[in-house]
This record gives sequence, C-alpha cells and structure tokens, in this order.
Amino acid sequence: MNDRERAIIAQVAAKAAAELCHGMGRDGMADYLACSEMVFSDILDKIGDEPADVPAAAAAPVMPPTLSPVAQAQAAFPGAEVTSAAAPASPPPPAAAAKPPGGARKKKMLDANGFVTDDKQAAWNVAFLCAGQKTADGKVVVFDNQRKKASGEWKPNAADFNITEAGAAMYGLGNKRIGLWLSDAPTHIQAGDGSILPFNVEDMHARCGA
Repeated sequence: MNDRERAIIAQVAAKAAAELCHGMGRDGMADYLACSEMVFSDILDKIGDEPADVPAAAAAPVMPPTLSPVAQAQAAFPGAEVTSAAAPASPPPPAAAAKPPGGARKKKMLDANGFVTDDKQAAWNVAFLCAGQKTADGKVVVFDNQRKKASGEWKPNAADFNITEAGAAMYGLGNKRIGLWLSDAPTHIQAGDGSILPFNVEDMHARCGA
C-alpha cells in the first residue's frame, strides 16, 4: 500500500473518530486519538496490510480536495452503504409583515386650524355640510360608502365618501367625482359664513344615510 492510500484511510479514520467523539470537547481528545488509531488499524487489518508506526502529525493529513469523505469510506469498504449528515438547512427568512388591503394611507398634515393641507379642504367642507342633500334635479351630493365597504361589496381601500359629479359641479369643485378617505379628514370644517365647526364623522354618516 502506498502513502496516498494510507493517507486516505487515515482521513476516514479521523472522520469516524470525530463523529463518535462529537460534543466531548477537550476532555475527549484522548478518546478521539485512541478511536482514530483503532479505526485506522482496523481498516488496515481488513484489507490485509500491517499498520505502520504513524507519526502523530500524520493522524489527520491534508486530503486531495477532489475526494469526498463518502468516497473515501466507500473506497475502504466496497459495497457498504455510507450515509452522511446533511448540513442543517438555513432558517427561512422572516415573513414580511402583511400590508393592509390596498396599502396603508398616510395621515395628511393639518394646519393650525385643523384643516387639511392637500387642497381638499373645500371638498371636505362640501361633503360635511351637504351630507344627505341633493341637487335641484334630485341627484345625491355625497355618497357614504361605509356599508358597501363593510359588506365587502366595495374594497376596503375604497374611499369612505364620494362627492358626485353633480355635487362637485354644483359647488365649484370641478366635474369629476371626488373620493375622500377618513384617514385624510380634517379636525374642523369651515362653513360658508366663515364659522369653524368640529368635524363629526358619525353625524356625517347619519345624515348621508337619512
């Protein structure tokens, strides 16, 4: 048997000893060395070669990188079934926090009077003051979408109130429907006479549903 073959068997013996003495720490070093020597000698005995005096430094030689431990064991014990412990799988990345349906809406900034600063204050004024009212031709000024959102008929991220096209045109807000979300609501409303009123969403729902 040449030196390369002995080196392969020594590596197999060292790996087997490491598996048997796993977790023993420094206190198990003597057991590890004895076990490695025993496995090495046993393999040589099985293949009919006399164990030679091996220096301590040769107990765990550097192996060619192309030969895996499983291949080494199979070479020493032809036909034997060799299993190896798989490395523990990496834990899955933490699940991303679920987003609210349609994404969360950021609260709008308010000025010193509690009015929204996104040019929608006039729409809020109309929606609040005209809740439950209709235009001269009988068209609704403001839609309350509370029930449709609660029932699932409309998506949860749909606007809470809508000023209709007719209502927008009547009060000089353009000719398109205007959606209003309560997350953007002001704390106060300004009436046509200049008076400032506290915004009351429950009162607005009640008047829209009347």
